[in-house]
Amino acid sequence: MSYAWVADCRGVKSLSDGAIGKQNGGTVVIYQPARVDKFEPFAAHADYYLIASRLVGYKRIDLAVEALTANGRRLIVVIDYMKNALTFVCPGLEDFSIAAVEANASGKPVLTFGGGGAIAVRA
Repeated sequence: MSYAWVADCRGVKSLSDGAIGKQNGGTVVIYQPARVDKFEPFAAHADYYLIASRLVGYKRIDLAVEALTANGRRLIVVIDYMKNALTFVCPGLEDFSIAAVEANASGKPVLTFGGGGAIAVRA
């Protein structure tokens, strides 16, 4: 019997392959769809950083709050202000961040942890 293992990014693929081995070809990556065509780049921006995320521990929102406030930066933790944000912040190790893809589609740079899905979706 043959099985197919599917992951949503290379980081999860690596975890999966490490846990189950690479039998039957290992894990296949199928990226989540992102409707980037509904976004437009915005040239102007305000003076704040933005996090759009669920407030769960592994996303490490605390790191962003600590780092940005220690440096006198303004941080907003909501999702409604992408249009005016200076940069989108994604500080945790994410499997995949659809919000980071949407931020890039809006012409916003993404400040992110250097691993996991952030590497796969960077523009």
